[in-house]
Amino acid sequence: MSKKIVVTGLGIINPLGNTIEEFEFGILKEKSAISKITNFDTSNFPFEFAGEVRNFNTTNYINRRFIKKNR
Repeated sequence: MSKKIVVTGLGIINPLGNTIEEFEFGILKEKSAISKITNFDTSNFPFEFAGEVRNFNTTNYINRRFIKKNR
């Protein structure tokens, strides 16, 4: 017996952008997603560059009740 799968949407969260359009634009323009880290102090680490996800607020996507339940 095979199970059917239905794709109901498409999304992306990555250093090039948080929408399909932003990601596609970055890829087509050959943009680099790597830049100097700004979310924390890197002076105690052997690196200072990474692909940071920016302008993404998890509370817009994750229910508070779910967060409390899964801590």
